[in-house]
Amino acid sequence: MADLPELNEWPEGIYQLETSDPVLGGPEGIDNLQAKQLASRTKWLKDQIAKIVAGTSVVGKALQLKTARTLKFTGAATGSGTYDGSADTEITLSLADSGVVAGSFTKVSVSSKGLVTGGSNPTTLVGYGITDAYTKTETIDLINGVGQIPLVEVNTSKSLVANELGLVLIDASAGALTVELPDANSALGVRGVVVRRVDNTINRLVIKAAGSNKIKFHTHLNAAGYPFFYLMGAGDYWHLRSDGKGNWIPIARLDGTALGRPVFETTTVLNPGGHAPLGNAVFIRADWPWLWDHAQQSGMLTTEAARGGMEGGWTSGDGATTFRGPDARGKFFRPLDESAGIDPGRPAGSYRLDDFKSHAHYAPSAGYGTQAMGGGSITYATPTGGSTGAAGGAETVPKNIAYPGRIKVI
Repeated sequence: MADLPELNEWPEGIYQLETSDPVLGGPEGIDNLQAKQLASRTKWLKDQIAKIVAGTSVVGKALQLKTARTLKFTGAATGSGTYDGSADTEITLSLADSGVVAGSFTKVSVSSKGLVTGGSNPTTLVGYGITDAYTKTETIDLINGVGQIPLVEVNTSKSLVANELGLVLIDASAGALTVELPDANSALGVRGVVVRRVDNTINRLVIKAAGSNKIKFHTHLNAAGYPFFYLMGAGDYWHLRSDGKGNWIPIARLDGTALGRPVFETTTVLNPGGHAPLGNAVFIRADWPWLWDHAQQSGMLTTEAARGGMEGGWTSGDGATTFRGPDARGKFFRPLDESAGIDPGRPAGSYRLDDFKSHAHYAPSAGYGTQAMGGGSITYATPTGGSTGAAGGAETVPKNIAYPGRIKVI
């Protein structure tokens, strides 16, 4: 005996046996048609239910739940409501207290979920956690010029420390001295200092950078700068600022005249700011490294042996440790020709003796003679040499005034 075949389908309608239908069995027999149709519907329904159970088929919405459910919220917000599917349910949530007293705050604490967990109203910078600003008292002191800008007086060699950076007055009247700046590292940061000389002696006063630090002046000659400089004369000052990277940057100074520039003075006393006589001075290279760099890059450097006729330039001195400056004493300055065609062929710094422009003079004079002619004689004039005699001074010069010549050496 075999089972009827079942198809996974939903036949439309169930066949009704008629009185005229013959009795006929088998898979295709008319007597088994109703059973086949019902069996196919049953298989189809079973398959649909299996899909629902497996979650692979969408179930149509029910109009209403048999048993209403309560929806509840807990935690940061609480609330509940009943839902049976017949209508929307609206639930009002109540936020849980954060523990902060109600009020207005200028500073709050927030949790990782964005909830305020604390509040306060500080009245100081420290209360807000600000540590890199001046306090009210410090600000008033700065406005009044007291408190935060130290005034330091120095009369012996020493190394400055960070809390001495302000106005440093240095007296070198007792002898040569050196003042060393603090290390311009990241710990010092960006700080300013004014170093000012108060005495007017010729004692050497050195301002020196610490260790391998550099002072960034005359960087057109040496990009790295130099390890020291001099304060020359009463009132000479430099305003410096550290960069936190091992350098001190000049912000201002008493005399910013270009290095090597010649000037005239109306006093025989050297003015403060870094000038020396414009008179054939010999310098030590190690003591004046910036001036030696200037001489080497000037295009006016020659040797001691070739000094004659180049007195307006620089020389290499002894060729090892010294160099010589220009000698312009008692001489007029003249701009270099530089292709003008008026005074061609002269190198910069060359010296030329006084001279007249080329010309000629005719100075006739007369003598007398007698010549016999016929029965008598005639007297006639004969030209002879002569001289007007010497006149003038030791050189050919226009009217002039003699001023002391100076040269900028720092």
